[in-house]
Amino acid sequence: MTGYRIILRHLVELLGSVKLVELKVRDVDFALGKLAKRLSTRSVRLARMILIQAIRNAMVNDLVVRNVADLAAVPTGNAGRPSRSLNLEQAIAVLDTAKGERLWLYVAVSMLGGIRTEEARALRWSEVDLEAGTVAVYRSVRRAPVGFWRTHRADRGRGGPLEHPDNRGRVQAPAPPGYAYRCRRARSAVREQRKDQRRPKLNRKAPS
Repeated sequence: MTGYRIILRHLVELLGSVKLVELKVRDVDFALGKLAKRLSTRSVRLARMILIQAIRNAMVNDLVVRNVADLAAVPTGNAGRPSRSLNLEQAIAVLDTAKGERLWLYVAVSMLGGIRTEEARALRWSEVDLEAGTVAVYRSVRRAPVGFWRTHRADRGRGGPLEHPDNRGRVQAPAPPGYAYRCRRARSAVREQRKDQRRPKLNRKAPS
């Protein structure tokens, strides 16, 4: 969202003085060319898509008759930062290393379920459907300077300081293969651990 706002601010600086009905393809080409000198090609492509969507909304409201941004080409920008994503071999190695560990469920659903790590940290057992093989995502948890802070769904305080733009309802993600079986084992282990913690402990004095 921050990157989106930065690109939007650049577009306003470059094209904000041009009336929408007077906007030409050359104006868009000029703006994208300026952006290509300081942004990556991916960011320039995003800027063009933002313009296309904005002008498309104007077309729906009969404010313009054609989408000039759709006719503009995307110039080559600066080289983007190297990807920090794992390749296939690295991902398999991480999963193999995590097998047998308590955090395997967290690692597997993050890497294979298509959800973010901050969403996986916020999961509860009630949101894991072992029969359907799905995981329901309602919220996310991120590291703050002191402890954790949690973002809630929009219906729990729309527009509040902790609202996350991606948490406006439930998102269902497929659970990875074998996840339900391991979840059942992990849940049983957690229940047994809680039972042990509730059992009264006898304070026996050591023999003198």
